[in-house]
Amino acid sequence: MDQLAQQVGANQQILQMPTMQLISVGSNVGQLAAKIASENQLRGAGAVYVATAQLLDVPLVSWDQEQLTRASNIISTAIPST
Repeated sequence: MDQLAQQVGANQQILQMPTMQLISVGSNVGQLAAKIASENQLRGAGAVYVATAQLLDVPLVSWDQEQLTRASNIISTAIPST
């Protein structure tokens, strides 16, 4: 099996997980992310992760220490267990 076929298969497996939820980055998430980025010195993608976690009322789980530190005054944060 070539690499592309393996990636497509892995993506399909992830999407079929019962706990997987895809979130559209529409104006709600985008506007909140922009506000969070400017107020907490987060980069674009990190701010989107924080905004999404905040909107879903779930903790941000990440290995990115900068994201965790800067988001900790907004939402609960955690480092994944290995």
